Amino acid sequence: MKLVKGILILCKAEPAPDHSTIARFRSIYFAPVCESLMAQFTKIRLKKYHLKKLLKKLKRLSIKENIVFVHGKGRRKLLIQKAIEKLNEYINRFR
Repeated sequence: MKLVKGILILCKAEPAPDHSTIARFRSIYFAPVCESLMAQFTKIRLKKYHLKKLLKKLKRLSIKENIVFVHGKGRRKLLIQKAIEKLNEYINRFR
């Protein structure tokens, strides 16, 4: 909560803060949560890596099994096609 208040202080429509204000913000608000933020970013990158790896395996499997992807009304998608589309959706959310 303190970080949000500090960001709001820096983002108000006022003149740019001087160096001491930014340094104080970094030491008081940002330093305590910096490690936690970096850990969260690392987890997101690892998740994205694993999702891409799984997507490649599914695509290879669909090519190996000669699966034709369908589109439009009246056509049922196979489970592998649904999984590939869902993975693409998840990966695009991380961008």
